[in-house]
Amino acid sequence: MRGCVRNLKCIVIASLLLGLTGCSASPSDQFKPTAERKKAQLTEFLAKKQSRLMGYKATVTEEADVERRSEATHVGLIEFDYLVTKPVGEHESQGMDTVVAEYRFSAKERKWVYKGCSLKLSGTLPFEKKERLVTTQEVVAAFEK
Repeated sequence: MRGCVRNLKCIVIASLLLGLTGCSASPSDQFKPTAERKKAQLTEFLAKKQSRLMGYKATVTEEADVERRSEATHVGLIEFDYLVTKPVGEHESQGMDTVVAEYRFSAKERKWVYKGCSLKLSGTLPFEKKERLVTTQEVVAAFEK
C-alpha cells in the first residue's frame, strides 16, 4: 500500500513538471485541427456552389519580426484555390481565385487567433462576362463561420 502511494506521488510530480516545462503541443500541432476543419468546411461549401477546392496549403512559421514576437510567436497561413467560373467552350479554361487566411499564435493566450482572410489572386478579369459560380465575399464568409 505504501508503495502505491509513493508511486502515485511520483506520477503526480512528474506530470506537474512536464506541464511546467512546456511539453504541450507545439503551435504547429495546435494549428493542424483548425486547418483540417477549415478545409472540410470549404470543400462542403464550394460543392454546394458547383465549384471545388483545387489547392489547399496550411503553413506555420515563426514570427520573423522581433518586436512582434512578444505578441505572437508564430504565423499560420491557409492558402487555397477554388474554381470561380464554368468553362464555356471546349477549349476554354476555368477561372480560379486564390485566397489567404492569416492566424497568429498569441504569446499571452497560447492559442491561435484569426486575423483575416483576403483575395491574393483573382482568376477572372473585371471586364470578362463570365458567370461566376461563387464570389470572394461568399467564400470569405463561409471560411469565417
